[in-house]
Amino acid sequence: MIEVELKFAFTDEILQKLKDFGAVFENDFNFSDKYYDTTDFQLVLSDYWLRQRNESVELKCPPRESYSIADDFCGTVYREVHDVNLIGELLEKLFNGKTLTATFQSFFEIIDHYKLQVFAEIHTRRKSFRLKEFCIDLDYVGEECHVGEIETMVEDEAQVSEARQKIQNFAQKLGFCTKTGVPGKMDAYLSQHYPDLLRRIRDFKFSQK
Repeated sequence: MIEVELKFAFTDEILQKLKDFGAVFENDFNFSDKYYDTTDFQLVLSDYWLRQRNESVELKCPPRESYSIADDFCGTVYREVHDVNLIGELLEKLFNGKTLTATFQSFFEIIDHYKLQVFAEIHTRRKSFRLKEFCIDLDYVGEECHVGEIETMVEDEAQVSEARQKIQNFAQKLGFCTKTGVPGKMDAYLSQHYPDLLRRIRDFKFSQK
């Protein structure tokens, strides 16, 4: 599956608009994310984000097709992978340029095989809403970082452009600008703990546009 997402800074006014548009409240819950990488950050510097959220595992990585970000849409497009062996295949190709011949029985075998370690742990309270094909998440990380996300999932990369346009139209109805990117939870974490790494990640993403 492919995730198309736009982050935004949420306010009481936007919350009220969500209710006015008929957004349905779904959940209010807490979770912890652990992000893994090599000691020299080969994953995140390739825009690969390997995460363990509570008991689930996910790799977010660039889709097969490269998507330039339009001037009026500062969103993201990521391929989401949950299957352990497919995660292993993608990491093997990234690290060694080879096709994986072995299979992994668990996520922890991948960690051990590639000598990965936790470099970030983020605790979040999330309020989730649903409106048609959109999932709207409002995340609270401590007292400082509050960020919202509008996302939709598509199965085929041919559907990405249409999904981005739908998110952009919905965001404009909510009344916020889609041209200016909003820092996410990871940006805030890296800014505090790994400022040089954050700069290198931004340089890499800029070079991909």
